[in-house]
Amino acid sequence: MEVILTDEVESLGYSGDIVRVRDGYARNYLFPRGLAVLATRGAREDAARIKANREGRLVKRRAEFEALASQIASKSVRIEKAAGSGTKLYGSVTATDIAQALAAQHGLEVDRKHLVLAAPVKTLGQHHVALRLTHEVQVEITIEVARQGGELVAEGAAEEAPLTEPVEESFEAVEETAVDEPAAVE
Repeated sequence: MEVILTDEVESLGYSGDIVRVRDGYARNYLFPRGLAVLATRGAREDAARIKANREGRLVKRRAEFEALASQIASKSVRIEKAAGSGTKLYGSVTATDIAQALAAQHGLEVDRKHLVLAAPVKTLGQHHVALRLTHEVQVEITIEVARQGGELVAEGAAEEAPLTEPVEESFEAVEETAVDEPAAVE
């Protein structure tokens, strides 16, 4: 089935592009989300207009995106999450967490869909995340993940938690509860 994209779809195309997709993908994903329309004769004529509008908007907004990218490049974001005794987080830092932290700490509104996480952030310390404003304008953000209510931990610097009870005492408790003579087996 041929469809005309009304919005950018990653690994498929940009608004105004006429692409060929499977029927189920179009009916179940693209059409319900408003990402594409069926490529009819009238819609094909509109595709050229949509593409020209997209190019015009990109030219105008490119300067804005580059200015925003230069602002964001110099910023770092601190996110506090619950963590265990080592450097592992109980959950992970998501793109939504990063977008909310950018808005709260620096007043920069960024769509979470533009944040590209290479792998889930599941440890304390500094991490680098790509922010893709357009397919041509990308910037890298430094996020500092810290223990909730605590200090930032450098990767590999965390120590294991000490045992709450010495090992010798736990063996003594087991010996006291042990039976002195085993039962006879026939």
